Amino acid sequence: MIYNVYRVDRDTRTLFPVNSLGGRHALFMGRRCSLSVPIEVFPSGSISADTIYLTKIKAEGSKGTRAYHLPDRSITPAACYNLDGSVVLPHTLVDCLALCTAIEYQDD
Repeated sequence: MIYNVYRVDRDTRTLFPVNSLGGRHALFMGRRCSLSVPIEVFPSGSISADTIYLTKIKAEGSKGTRAYHLPDRSITPAACYNLDGSVVLPHTLVDCLALCTAIEYQDD
């Protein structure tokens, strides 16, 4: 699977292809929210720069996260969750941040 990532210039309404998040950020994307994080505030090597962590909800109730590395367009598995609250071990920082974007909220 290949993803195309763009930056939007809202003034000119133009899309520009993106190959980097500036070398210092990672983006966690879920179905309902996204979270951009500066990697320098986390332990070295715990989160990859220029990476989009995509959280996907599967029909059988589990959630999986894939890391999409912008510079070389490679995709690697990052984590897998079950909706019953259990997380496949070991717990990592990526696991925690990906789970935050994957949580489904129910309107009252």
